[in-house]
Amino acid sequence: MSSSEFSPGVLVDFDGTIVDSLAPLQESFYRFLSLQGIEAPDIRFEDVMPLPIADLVRLLRDRYGWTSHTDHLLAEYLNHSRAAVINSIPMPDAVCFLRGCQQLGAPVCIVTSGEESGVWHWLERLELSDFVKSVVGSAAVTKPKPHPQSYLIASTRIGRPISHCIAVEDSIVGALSACQAGAKTYVVGSASVSGTIHVASLNDVYSEVERQCAPS
Repeated sequence: MSSSEFSPGVLVDFDGTIVDSLAPLQESFYRFLSLQGIEAPDIRFEDVMPLPIADLVRLLRDRYGWTSHTDHLLAEYLNHSRAAVINSIPMPDAVCFLRGCQQLGAPVCIVTSGEESGVWHWLERLELSDFVKSVVGSAAVTKPKPHPQSYLIASTRIGRPISHCIAVEDSIVGALSACQAGAKTYVVGSASVSGTIHVASLNDVYSEVERQCAPS
């Protein structure tokens, strides 16, 4: 067997983990609300960020009693969020992390609550798409994070059992999803989740990927 067959799968969150998009997405969220006439919303962006976009738009429509069709509102929101993501920069060490995983033969799947197409467009713009084997987005799941479904699908897509996968998240909701799926889960940032490993950066996660890829 080649060494790549022993390498772990790497399942990694997108917004806030690979791409520095949280601030632009927050800005686009409040701009969208403002365009609908909501200047002082009682919903915080950080509370709804983990939701699939379709669910988020339905929640906002119901909360504020908008009469526009959900599909119209969804299309408008997606236009704002796509523009926010496509122009965002990578998180520190993200490019080196993705490149290094590919060089080690560790397949990478990005797990996002957003659209798969938006992730691929961002990767292609930065010429990073060759470093990622698959993307699991909101359309691929029926049960969003913190349910483990998205991570279980991701492990299947890259041909690794979930027990032989390393997951990387930056949020409590995402970390719960990965941990409950059965992946060894690392959290980059300030979120604290029982059963996960807190690290300072993606470089720390890469060290573990490298260790698992090393011949025994």
